[in-house]
Amino acid sequence: MGLVFILSLQMVELFVNRSYYRNMKNSDVLTSFLTIGSLGSRIVSRPKLAGEWGLSFPSEDRSMFHIVRKGSCWFKHESQQAPIKLSQGDLIFISKVGDYELLQSPTSKSDNYHTTIKEMEKRNIVDSDPTYLFCGSYQLQQNINLPLFNQLPSFIYISAEESIKNPKLANIIRLIIEEDMDDDIGHLIVQKRLIDILLVYILRYWVQQDAGNSKGWLAAIADEKIGKSLSLLHNSPAKKWTLDELSSLVGMSKTSFSRKFSQVVGESPMGYLSKWRIDLAAKLLLESDRSVAEISMEVGYESEYSFSRIFKSLKGLPPKKYRNS
Repeated sequence: MGLVFILSLQMVELFVNRSYYRNMKNSDVLTSFLTIGSLGSRIVSRPKLAGEWGLSFPSEDRSMFHIVRKGSCWFKHESQQAPIKLSQGDLIFISKVGDYELLQSPTSKSDNYHTTIKEMEKRNIVDSDPTYLFCGSYQLQQNINLPLFNQLPSFIYISAEESIKNPKLANIIRLIIEEDMDDDIGHLIVQKRLIDILLVYILRYWVQQDAGNSKGWLAAIADEKIGKSLSLLHNSPAKKWTLDELSSLVGMSKTSFSRKFSQVVGESPMGYLSKWRIDLAAKLLLESDRSVAEISMEVGYESEYSFSRIFKSLKGLPPKKYRNS
C-alpha cells in the first residue's frame, strides 16, 4: 500500500506564518487568501436518518456542505422554489447565510437539525433503506476586507455524475466517505484534512464552471490577465505598484487594464491592493509582536500615520486598539 501525504491548508499556513507572505512567491491567490483568513473547518455530523425525517438549518455565520454517503434526500433552499433530489455520492455546498432544509421527501416537515438528529439516535428506527450523510462546515476566523463566501452563489450542487468528470474532486469525496466508514487510527484527522482540501476543489469547480458570469476577486481568477495581476499583488503586496507596471506585466494598456479590473473585480486595482495590505497587517498585529511601524513598512506603507488612517477606515479601529481587542 502506498503512503499518501496530504498537504492541508493548516500545513500551508504553518509555513506562511513563519515568514508571513515573504516566502509566498509560488503561492496562488486562493491559498494566500485562505491563509490570511485563517480558514476554520469542522465535521458537524454524520447522521443516519430513517423513517420520515426533515432537517432544518437556520441562518448561521458559516458555510456548510453535505455529502450523501448512502441513500437519497431532497434539498430545499429559500432561494430555490423547486427542491433538488440528492443521491448517493452527491454533494451540496451552501456558501451563504440562509435557511435551508434536507428532507426525506419533498413534502416532509422539518425541525432543527440538532434536535432531529439527537432524537433519531435515541429512537433507533429500523429502516431497510436509511440515508447516511456526512456534514461539515467552513468559517473564516479572521475578519477580512476581501470577501470570499458571499461572492459565491447561495449553493453549489455537484452530482456524483458531474464529479466523475473531475477525478480529483471525485477522489476527495470518495476518500471522505471511505474514511467515515473506517475506524482506522487517525481517521478523524485525515477527514479534517480532506474537508480542507474539499473546499479548494469545490471553489475550483465553481471557477471553471460559472465564475465567468460573476464578479469579485474569486471570479477574476478565471480571467487570465486579471488573475495574473491578482497573483502579482498577492505575492508582493509591499511593492510600490503602479497601474503602468501592472498593466505592462499582464500585457494590457493602462486604460484597458484599469477598466477591466474594476469591471471584473468590482473595485480599482489600488483599492484592492489597499484592502489586501490591511488584511495582511491585521494578521501580523494579532500573531506577532512587531511594532505598528514595522508592520506598516512590511505591508508597503512608509508612513505609519497613513497606514493607521487607512487601517482604521477599513477595520474600524486604529492598529493598536485592534491588536488589544
